[in-house]
Amino acid sequence: TRVQILCQETEQALADNDQKLAVLAEKEQPSLQAALKEVNTEIEFSQVILNTEATAGEKLMLLQGWVPASKEKEIAAWLDEQHIYYEITNPTPEDNVPIQLSNKGFFAWFEPICKLYMLPKYSELDLTPFFAPFFMVFFGLCLGDSGYGLFLFLAATLYRMFAKNISATMKPILSLIQILAASTFFCGMLTGTFFGVSLYDINIPFLQYMKDHLFMDNNAMFQLSLILGVIQILFGMILKAVNQAIQFGFKYAVATIGWIVLLISCGVGFMLPEVMPLGGTVHLCILGVAAVMIFLFNSPGKNVFMNIGLGLWDSYNMATGLLGDVLSYVRLFALGLSGGILAGVFNSLAVGMSPDNVIVGPIVMVLIFVIGHAINMFMNVLGAMVHPMRLTFVEFFKNSGYEGGGKEYKPFKK
Repeated sequence: TRVQILCQETEQALADNDQKLAVLAEKEQPSLQAALKEVNTEIEFSQVILNTEATAGEKLMLLQGWVPASKEKEIAAWLDEQHIYYEITNPTPEDNVPIQLSNKGFFAWFEPICKLYMLPKYSELDLTPFFAPFFMVFFGLCLGDSGYGLFLFLAATLYRMFAKNISATMKPILSLIQILAASTFFCGMLTGTFFGVSLYDINIPFLQYMKDHLFMDNNAMFQLSLILGVIQILFGMILKAVNQAIQFGFKYAVATIGWIVLLISCGVGFMLPEVMPLGGTVHLCILGVAAVMIFLFNSPGKNVFMNIGLGLWDSYNMATGLLGDVLSYVRLFALGLSGGILAGVFNSLAVGMSPDNVIVGPIVMVLIFVIGHAINMFMNVLGAMVHPMRLTFVEFFKNSGYEGGGKEYKPFKK
């Protein structure tokens, strides 16, 4: 018994010590974090010192760095106060200027997605605000169930309301989840699916009204996916022309504009033959102008034969690549359809596999429903992130002429 008493006393002492350590850790955590920041500051400062250039017999230290234009006056005032000699110059085209994205609000939430690929070069357009609306819609179409969208929106909202000490980096991620969930809810209403249940099969006047004005069948969703692909690819080509004009001059964008004119004229002739029939006089004149732009302004500064040869090569790449790019958008329809089918399968399993027992039956049905939809939601959310990113990084960025390769601006600061 004495040994047992000693064991109990020892265990109680250990528990008391653990509790004291927990209280101490919670109390001293801010000071530990402050000390960690101080250590990191000292490490960064030592790295800056190592990168300075010693001149005048190591009596003078020369340091070169980058400062955002918005911070120029603030930095200059501080340097004046410290009596430090400095020179401020604008970057040259040869400089590898670090990148600091400056999107605000809605567009800033999509910056982490752009960073997953690579940052733009200093002279390039930041495509984040241009692909953000497309990505939002693509995610909604891929997930494609209004019930899943509502669940994700409520989960992110409740976490944001009740979670304590949400970090500054976590808040925009939660905002991104909310906006993607809202897109999923509204895209799911196009097919009327709610956790795999077809809402428009329910005989309620409001739902029947929504069915008459909003419902899209599989054929319509398939066409919508292709139309969105055509719109994003053409939009990317327009951005490519703008980027070329800004970086190199308007003459370098003429060939891209020619392709845009050619594709839009063919689309108008196909969709609206009463306005401009394919092969008509107006259409042939437009095609002639586009051909001149494509074959004679393909590579400004080179001879005519070189331009024609490069124009033929671009025509081959455009004819073979453009069709594949557009067909890649079929995945928007396919993923939404497969997710809806799996959701319906889990509903059928939940109803069919539940035993005929007043108590056990509902429990088994709920378990199958919850577990099945949790698996389906996890798989579909993963696919709804990966495949829109693939469409953005491959189809959209390629047709936008995006090169990337910029390095992130990480300032030395306390």
